Amino acid sequence: MITYRRSSERHHVRRARSQEWSSFRAQRSGDGFAHGFGVLERFDERRLEVKGSTLVRPPPGTDVISYVLAGVLRSRHASRQTTLLRAGDFQRVSGSALRQSNPSLSQDAHFLQLWLRHGASHVDEPPEQRRFSAAQRRGALCLVAGGRARDVALRLHGDVLIYSAILDPGQHLVHELGARRSAWLHVVNGTIASDDDELRTGDAASFTLERSVSLTARAPSEVLIVELAHLASAAPV
Repeated sequence: MITYRRSSERHHVRRARSQEWSSFRAQRSGDGFAHGFGVLERFDERRLEVKGSTLVRPPPGTDVISYVLAGVLRSRHASRQTTLLRAGDFQRVSGSALRQSNPSLSQDAHFLQLWLRHGASHVDEPPEQRRFSAAQRRGALCLVAGGRARDVALRLHGDVLIYSAILDPGQHLVHELGARRSAWLHVVNGTIASDDDELRTGDAASFTLERSVSLTARAPSEVLIVELAHLASAAPV
């Protein structure tokens, strides 16, 4: 089954020097995605204006992935470790609050943020950060984060795989899903066709009880795919 979440259906909040678009919103009654998609609790697009900042306070047992699309993002961990993330950088933080701010004097910081519940509340590790170049992600799915058994730079604590791809018009991708696996597809930018439907920037689709995720770029595009255990078995590990 494929279910769509259009960009216009996301919850939009404007605050002082910041904006946020949330794919999941717990306060929305009757919404099948109100509480997320399996262990994917949040999928937010955020924009911090010059001198803007936000405090990220995930519950215990959560991995937070930040992916910078444009600008510079300063990330200060609870341990007081501070790092700078630029466009193309991915960061994983576990077990702690995080202060994120825009140090630029001229450009907004534009980024995506995912919260992944794993349930191991004792985890408290320093941030991990990795840049994946456009060349690594062009024309194919690049694994940017995964569980402990996976040989990737960004290590997740649950049974989740995150892929990124940059596609030219006409390029086609098929990502096979194993037994009892589901996926969340998010269009970072561009236009893609999937299952005879069209998804544009900010649109998303969930895939449950499907054999694969199949998509074709209709324009220069970028996508993220989050693969996780099928919802019926997606309890925290």
